[in-house]
Amino acid sequence: MIKLPLGMTTIMILCIDLGTDILPAISFAYEESESDIMSIPPRDRHNDKLVTGTLISFSYLQIGIIQAMCAFTVFFQSLARQGFSNDFILTGASGFEWGKESSSMCFKNDKVVGGCADYKYRTFALKKAQSAFLASIVMCQIGCGLACKTRLSSILKHGVSNPVFNCGLVQETTLILLLVYVPFLNTAFNTEPIDAEDWLIALPFSIFLLCYDEGRKWWLRENPDHWFYKWLYY
Repeated sequence: MIKLPLGMTTIMILCIDLGTDILPAISFAYEESESDIMSIPPRDRHNDKLVTGTLISFSYLQIGIIQAMCAFTVFFQSLARQGFSNDFILTGASGFEWGKESSSMCFKNDKVVGGCADYKYRTFALKKAQSAFLASIVMCQIGCGLACKTRLSSILKHGVSNPVFNCGLVQETTLILLLVYVPFLNTAFNTEPIDAEDWLIALPFSIFLLCYDEGRKWWLRENPDHWFYKWLYY
């Protein structure tokens, strides 16, 4: 609505959908059953739905919000390090198309010789921020993948013995490092090498995501008869 620069390009979204996401998602078919599987009644295929409001709430309003906060925090911090303050991005650049080469608008920027961020510098700064956004999403995917290995049991009890999932973590980590730091892939996917600070900012969000889900499962195990149970158990 206010023409903020995009956090990710279409090709970056495809890198997640067709690259980092595939093997970890497939690996859940090889996950060991939870220890309490025999105490859970079978799904009623006539009345029970696979996609429920609780699952959507968990995916979008809980885990999704944490991932979004992580990605945009990294994105805005990356732009800030390039000289574009949050206030400027949210207000001063309103309605301006960052990727429009013919634009006559000049960004006052102390990071640039001459104090003016032209199209070339704006493109560089935006690619760097978008690459950080992409990397932060992948980091949160790792935390989310570990959280989704079980529906009720703690990951500490369930363990991480699924070799396909473990290979998936290595694959997506390797892929994001290649996309961000290999020069010819930078050219092909419009990415830029990101700073160590971007990884450090995203890491607490990924850890918090896993800790939040562990806390949710703990509460469910301790309060199986609570009225709020049905809103947290998907």
